[in-house]
Amino acid sequence: MVDVVLPEIPYRQWVLSFPYKLRFLMARNQELTNAALKIFHHTIGSFQKKKAKKNGLGKVQTGAVTFIQRFGSALNLNIHFHTLFPDGVFLEFDDGYVFCRQSSPSLEELTQLAAKIQKKVLRCVEKIGLNEDFQESFDEEGLGELASMSVANKSGFGERAGKGIRRFGEKNIEVDPEGRDPYSANVGGFSLNARVWIAGSDRKKLERLIRYMARGPLAMERLTESFPNQLLYKMKSPWRDGTTHVSFSPLDFIARLVALIPPPRMNMIRYSGCFAPNFKDRKSIIKNKSAQKKCAEICNSDLPEKVKHERLRWAEMLKRVFEIDVTICPKCSGRMEQIAVIKDKAVAKKIIESLGEVTTFRPLEVVADRGPPEPWAFQDDFDQRDSTW
Repeated sequence: MVDVVLPEIPYRQWVLSFPYKLRFLMARNQELTNAALKIFHHTIGSFQKKKAKKNGLGKVQTGAVTFIQRFGSALNLNIHFHTLFPDGVFLEFDDGYVFCRQSSPSLEELTQLAAKIQKKVLRCVEKIGLNEDFQESFDEEGLGELASMSVANKSGFGERAGKGIRRFGEKNIEVDPEGRDPYSANVGGFSLNARVWIAGSDRKKLERLIRYMARGPLAMERLTESFPNQLLYKMKSPWRDGTTHVSFSPLDFIARLVALIPPPRMNMIRYSGCFAPNFKDRKSIIKNKSAQKKCAEICNSDLPEKVKHERLRWAEMLKRVFEIDVTICPKCSGRMEQIAVIKDKAVAKKIIESLGEVTTFRPLEVVADRGPPEPWAFQDDFDQRDSTW
């Protein structure tokens, strides 16, 4: 995405979170999630276009890349959007597009945007026919037992079934409330944050941000086993009440992970506007060299005259993505050098045999998809177990 799709311009991360009750509806209704995301894109895009019009710009285009996250910091089911918007608009010319940066959004503008999103999403809830579920008497059972437990941040098994998860940390610590953040606004539980900004020339920071937006729900290095038979998970940052850790039973932990599995055929990464695959001038924005040179002049960033995109070698990809350097010797930690490339199968087979490795491989067999086993197939085993006990 950084190497091929996104041009070298400034970007801003917009994060939209939803009120507690709306998360239930979005978790079980994919149509509502898609509609809310469309409203989010349209609201921010219209805001940027109106600001461009006030500055005297003509026809402009906006774009966005959104990562739909289904998890919170405590591995709870919490659907929210992390969206990467260009910090400006693309001004259309006869020979292409030129990027024009805009000023940072003010707290008043963020509050107005959050209010618009709230109004449109609630109207959409009513239009879809989910308004009754959004009232005080909404049905948590209709969501499914595991998802209900995850959204409500409760335990589902053992002696704490139906109760809140155990939380550990300091009480009443000093934290800045959301109202003091000039880049964050909250209207009726709809939280909009636009603090993170990336300069056009800082491609490494942009890559780190996208890795954060596309990350998985679980950080294994923060998960430890505690006594007795509990799993302790450390937060990346403390909650407002001072919570630094949460604990689960093994069954509760597995149930949390199951609840985070997205619905089938749901794309968790969405491209919109000028970054969408069906945008007619997409290549002019992401690959046009003259447009990139004009962007460099406006953004005060130096770009090479020739921008060459080529696929990374497999060793470089392993090092970049997984931090695994296959060119380092596992015995002496020295740098390994390429001696020769063996393309002759007979020679390669002799070398592999001399190392004691297997040289014959069975072809992979195609296995037909199947569903989970039927309960009746194991009925005899259950009956035998019950009679033994």
